[in-house]
Amino acid sequence: MMKIKFSEDYEKLPLDWEGTQAVLIGVSPVKLSLMKMAIPKFLDYDTKFRGKSGRYDLNFDDALILTFIHINTGKPFTTIRRNYERKMNYYINSIGKIFELARSIKKAIK
Repeated sequence: MMKIKFSEDYEKLPLDWEGTQAVLIGVSPVKLSLMKMAIPKFLDYDTKFRGKSGRYDLNFDDALILTFIHINTGKPFTTIRRNYERKMNYYINSIGKIFELARSIKKAIK
């Protein structure tokens, strides 16, 4: 099964999301510089951590907004990813497919 990984627990995600599934329903290429000017509240929604202060730092401009519907709850949510041609093609070809939601494992810095 395909996986989509998240480095943190975000408010946008359903509670107890790890190991659950969601259907990819949309892929939208965007410029984050335009999004920051036009709809900054959306970026706040998409990047806000749950249970602690702060947000994920979007330090790139070419992005993809992926839109999912969570299977267990029916809750729609988005996630912003870097836009590379290979990634865009992968996600566009995955519309309608089910993804497992997983926590990415951070490597310890020595």
